Amino acid sequence: MAAAPAAAQEPAPREGPGEGFTGQWTVTIPQAFPLHVFNWIVAPDGTYQEDGRNAFDGRRTLVVGRWTLQGVHVVMRQSNEDFVFDGTVSGGCYIGRLFHNGKNISTFTARKRGVTVRNCDGDVVI
Repeated sequence: MAAAPAAAQEPAPREGPGEGFTGQWTVTIPQAFPLHVFNWIVAPDGTYQEDGRNAFDGRRTLVVGRWTLQGVHVVMRQSNEDFVFDGTVSGGCYIGRLFHNGKNISTFTARKRGVTVRNCDGDVVI
């Protein structure tokens, strides 16, 4: 059986000005999930794991997904639900918008662990 044409395959993650995107990140999603703190483990193979914890009752969720990087633009897509993080990465910060089923539902801010960051707040409007 022949391999799928290259156009049908998902693009591999690319490092560039956003080099160093892989690693562990702490994420807040204030409008959509104000009581949750999320942790991402971003792997160099283009996959990530997300571990979310509800600060109110301690419940946890675990999901997986794929990410791509083009320059400083990063898109992360969950595998089990139609959540898409779309934003820019710079200096240990990844900020942008969260979409669910194509609808813009929140901003998000992610801070890379082990990187000193003064402020990740951006002028992101939903």
